[in-house]
Amino acid sequence: MISKVFLKSVRDASLPGIWSQGVKLARAGAVSLEEEAEDEVVYRVRTRERPIAPVVCLYLKNKEWSCDCESRNDPCAHVIAAAIVANEASTGSRILKNASDVVPKLAYRLHRGKHQNISIERVFEYPDGREDQLVEPLTRSVAAHRCPANPEQEDLDLDRMLHSAGVGPNRASIAQGLTAEQYRRVLPIMARNGNTKLDGKKIKVSAETLAPDARLVTKGTGVELIVEMPPEIEEIVDRGIARVGKKLYSLLGTEFAGGRFEALPLRKEVKKEEIGQFVSNVLPELEKQLTITIQTRKLPKRGEVGVPHISFDMTPGGHTLSVLPTLVYGEPPTARIDGDTLVHLSGEIPKRDLRTERRILSALKQALNLQTGRTVHFDGAEASKFAKRLQEFQKNKKTKIARDIVLDKPLIADLKLDADTMDLRFYADGDEAREAPIQSVFRAWRDGLDMVPLEDGGWAPLPVDWLERYGHRVIDILNARREDGSVPKYASAPMAALCEELGVPAPPNFTALSPLLEDFDGLPPAVLPDDVTVELRPYQERGIAWLKFLASAGLGAILADDMGLGKTLQTLCALKGRTLVVCPKSVVFNWASEVEKFRSSLTVDVYHGPKRQLGTADITLTTYSVLRLDIEKLRKVDWQTVVLDEAQAIKNADSQAARAAFSLSESIDENAFRVALSGTPVENRLDELWSVFRFTHPGYLGERRSFLERYGAPIARGDDEAAVRLRKLTLPFLMRRLKKDVAKDLPPRTDVVMHVELEEDERELYDAIYAAKQKEVIDTLEGGGNVMAALEALLRLRQASCHPSLIPGQSRETSSKVEALMDAVEDVAAGSHQCIVFSQWTSLLDLVQKQLEDRDIRFVRLDGSTRDRAAVVNEFQSEGGPTVFLSSLKAGGTGLNLTAADHVFLLDPWWNPAAEDQAADRAHRIGQ
Repeated sequence: MISKVFLKSVRDASLPGIWSQGVKLARAGAVSLEEEAEDEVVYRVRTRERPIAPVVCLYLKNKEWSCDCESRNDPCAHVIAAAIVANEASTGSRILKNASDVVPKLAYRLHRGKHQNISIERVFEYPDGREDQLVEPLTRSVAAHRCPANPEQEDLDLDRMLHSAGVGPNRASIAQGLTAEQYRRVLPIMARNGNTKLDGKKIKVSAETLAPDARLVTKGTGVELIVEMPPEIEEIVDRGIARVGKKLYSLLGTEFAGGRFEALPLRKEVKKEEIGQFVSNVLPELEKQLTITIQTRKLPKRGEVGVPHISFDMTPGGHTLSVLPTLVYGEPPTARIDGDTLVHLSGEIPKRDLRTERRILSALKQALNLQTGRTVHFDGAEASKFAKRLQEFQKNKKTKIARDIVLDKPLIADLKLDADTMDLRFYADGDEAREAPIQSVFRAWRDGLDMVPLEDGGWAPLPVDWLERYGHRVIDILNARREDGSVPKYASAPMAALCEELGVPAPPNFTALSPLLEDFDGLPPAVLPDDVTVELRPYQERGIAWLKFLASAGLGAILADDMGLGKTLQTLCALKGRTLVVCPKSVVFNWASEVEKFRSSLTVDVYHGPKRQLGTADITLTTYSVLRLDIEKLRKVDWQTVVLDEAQAIKNADSQAARAAFSLSESIDENAFRVALSGTPVENRLDELWSVFRFTHPGYLGERRSFLERYGAPIARGDDEAAVRLRKLTLPFLMRRLKKDVAKDLPPRTDVVMHVELEEDERELYDAIYAAKQKEVIDTLEGGGNVMAALEALLRLRQASCHPSLIPGQSRETSSKVEALMDAVEDVAAGSHQCIVFSQWTSLLDLVQKQLEDRDIRFVRLDGSTRDRAAVVNEFQSEGGPTVFLSSLKAGGTGLNLTAADHVFLLDPWWNPAAEDQAADRAHRIGQ
């Protein structure tokens, strides 16, 4: 009995508001007695707010209490109500009956159907034996406070389960058609309820399960699995339910034995070659549901309880890391755990240590956020960070993983240099068998990482100090290295510098090439061919000496002198053996003219046109389009020199012209002379620089993507160090002089005649005009006419040679001469130069202007219609002014000072050479 002292303890501990709530519950009759003992009383307190009546325990001796409502208030309203009612009952002012005497219980009634199907009915069973059928879902009844019983949470869970399984549409209390799996969940709840009848008779329900009898026996060279009905089963009541005496059990193994074990007995033969898979995959799954008796020696032995640990499959790719953790037993692994399945690998099958498995998997998740059997990919810095975390993880003895996945000491760089070979590897300190891929090391270092994956899946710190000292030089040499490990001659310079750093002997061929590294000061004087009689400028002699030195050494050259400095002449003086010159169509005949002028003893063939034939001349001239079309034919010739003029034509390495040039370079002898000529600053266009070097020195700058990553992107970001490294790398093989650099060596003015061959349709138009005008002129002169007819005929021929659209009735987008002019103007623009273009016809200037606009080349124009001549001149002369000054010969031939220009193009020569000189002198003045 509860005392007033206990009630006072509750009152003293209560908050005023909570005490008021408890008083209301007591007055409303919400409290019922569940159990009563000498020192402990248990009550239920029904409230509208809670579907399940909270259980209150009053511990009389210790003056303590508890409630399962999980309220933050102590005591809660339920405890207060129970204490008040208990006190009133002890004084006789309230009669409190046991709940079992007045509150009905939820009970379960099972009924057999016609087809061995069980239906489940729920009723409220009152103390007097009366039963009321549940006519609505229990959860709804409880929520509406219409439930007379005190259901447990399990009863509500079962209610939801039965409705999801299929409650009868007209009788809300009856469920039928449950599956064996659902019965395995339902029967344990009924067992705890303890109030079940089958066909009106009391029956016990067990929370345990029954499984078929299974055994493995020998059969031939394999084994046989035999599964039979358990002998103790007296009746299969429904799918998944069996009766043994007066107790119901749920059934295991129904997935393969059938819901009513109708598939039993079952026999499955396992052949010898299938035993490994059976033990690894099938048997563990069977053992989850069956107790299998082993009556054969054909199966692998079961070992003792094993020690599980994590095995990491770590696959590197570049500096990307794929990590697959696996929970295994044994070293090397004899079994692995896939989910809940033990997969046998070799040897004995260990017994699992589930507790240790759970601990390791938990540590793996918390420390590394990994799960076994799931591959995770890390890239770049994330891979390096993961390796560091793994390094800490492996130091934890509880994790049970190998100790050498992530190494503590940096890799050792092993570099070996011979006469013309270089070998490099990075291996683990103390274990030379463990190596890191060379490319992975350099990629990780370039990306600012400090860890790199090993080939066997581990990780190790980078040798950062070594890489900082030698890394860039080594990469340059590796890029040029051939597949057999040999280093080509043109890589001798960086190789020798590396040897000097390391204190090892330089390659033997370096001494002969040393002048290339000394700003060409040590080059021997050029010995000119006997047939060259022209007077050379000092800078030209220096260029020829450089070219001949490279030719004799079997090395390539890129001569990128400014326009007008005589690249063609210098090249002609350095040729060796049978030579192929590839150039734009517009300059083919310029080359022929230059050879005739400077090397008249050499024979020349022009390999071009529909009836072209390869001859045996000393110099063969062809175009980039023919090179592309006839590459296979040209590859078969033993060229000793190949020259690419206007080499910017192969600036796009993916173009067909560039690919043909690369293919030709690879087909000729290693010691052949490869020359690229370009008046544009290739050193400022790294794509073009790489492409040209790909022709002259195959492989020297490495793969294009790697080159742009190592030099292109850093230089674009303003990385001066990268620019200096690239300049040193290319310096021996690239010569570029600007006009301002050699101004003292220049003559007063350099005049160049550019010969242009007409296209076929232009030639036909020209010949037609010639034929018509010739007869007209002859007839006029013989008839006593004046010479104006002859002059008019010459005018038409001059116009036809400039542009077909200048002839009345003719129309054409462009012309050979304008195209040649555009090529030259683009070179001027690429070199940040400025030029003047003169023509006597404003209609021709209109056609040139359209081409400039199409190419986005900035220009100004001066002709007879120009009103503000000074504004046009000032704009051209200003800092950063337009590239082109278009002018009619009459309007701009005199009275102008255009010193910003250093090139003058006379598009159509005038009758009077003096007028041309006056026009050219607009630019050639003091201060230019």
